Amino acid sequence: MSESRLVLVTGATGKQGGAVVEALLTRGHQVRALTRNAASPAANRLRQQGVEIAVGDFTDHDSLVRAIRGADAVYAMSTPYEQGSEKEIAQGMTITDAAKAAGVAHFIYSSVASANRATGISHFDGKYAVEKHLQASGVPYTIVAPVFFMENLLQP
Repeated sequence: MSESRLVLVTGATGKQGGAVVEALLTRGHQVRALTRNAASPAANRLRQQGVEIAVGDFTDHDSLVRAIRGADAVYAMSTPYEQGSEKEIAQGMTITDAAKAAGVAHFIYSSVASANRATGISHFDGKYAVEKHLQASGVPYTIVAPVFFMENLLQP
């Protein structure tokens, strides 16, 4: 690693985002975590690890721009399970637009494998809509597309 980078991580209080935070810290990078509640126990645990906490919401473009400003990269992940696929699409587009407005150097989007195959699965199709928006945005990006999470084996 030639130099430390500052990375804004969304979903940092969850399993996927938390794993990203851990990997970045292990490699000597600075991490800023996006949260809706800076006083939550999860945010406090991150703070104790040396993570900077940024308050923001996927539905609030200006809060996302503030959270992203000064970061070298953004790791963005979202889920349709809280509010549905249509909201996830809007949120993915909002954070993409905020990253562009903040001038971030690189955007990493956590999608899903086969999102581009018109599967008819709303979760996949929603991720693909965000992918297309990101690709058209002009923001330098990487799309990661996990196939399956092992913890899914334990779900009913």
